Amino acid sequence: MRQLIVNADDFGLTGAVSSGILDAHRNGIVTSTTLMANGGAFDAAVAMGRRAPRLGIGVHLNLTSGEPVSPAQRIPSLLDRSGRLHWSAGRLLRDIVTRQVDLAEAETELRRQIIKVRRAGILPTHLDGHKHVHVMPGVSDIVMRLAQEFSIPCVRCPREVAPNLPTLLRSGNPRNAVIKQYLVGRIVFRFARVFEEKLANAGLLSGVDGARSQATCGRQWNSTYELSATRNVHTGARRCGSGSDNWVRTNRTRTISTRESLR
Repeated sequence: MRQLIVNADDFGLTGAVSSGILDAHRNGIVTSTTLMANGGAFDAAVAMGRRAPRLGIGVHLNLTSGEPVSPAQRIPSLLDRSGRLHWSAGRLLRDIVTRQVDLAEAETELRRQIIKVRRAGILPTHLDGHKHVHVMPGVSDIVMRLAQEFSIPCVRCPREVAPNLPTLLRSGNPRNAVIKQYLVGRIVFRFARVFEEKLANAGLLSGVDGARSQATCGRQWNSTYELSATRNVHTGARRCGSGSDNWVRTNRTRTISTRESLR
């Protein structure tokens, strides 16, 4: 029985990221991934997934960057003037708390993202969120409803304890970036503790409940370690994926700037 499940998110973000994930699955230890329905390389990632039948594929729910899946008129509170999802995770949280975001519109967009993945012939193994948006107050309840609606048994709960701040500051990364990510990590951890309990009460698996997750979701979900090409200071994760595709440069992601700062 497998004791380690390695999940790589951002499948479909760009062609290079998707190729990196597929390579890490075929030649490395990645066993599952989560697909961005509004990613710039969605169709290519779907085709790649068909060539990797042992790769578990979930949905990477996204409310913070890129073109929406829903028609713009259905989700105006989620979009900027150019019609794009435009928040940082912090701004999204602020606008949820101050009710500038209509959560009904968030549910519309997330539902359409899941439907798009399913219409591509993929039965999602689990859900998680870009920038961990799926654990935010209000959004977390939507995600649980959608998991039940589409019979998706697992939702990732990022209950990851950050290393202490002095240790992180010795990492050599820019001080302000380290402090910001440390604080984000602490906030996510607090939300995740509440979310884990909600998932259990709803009968959904969270990836932190050991053998039960393993028995139900097989190779796709148990103890999860995410891979990335850059160091994530609050999860200790590494992300597989590379490249400087135009989608990454134009959609307010730290992939480029973080990688370049670590060279």
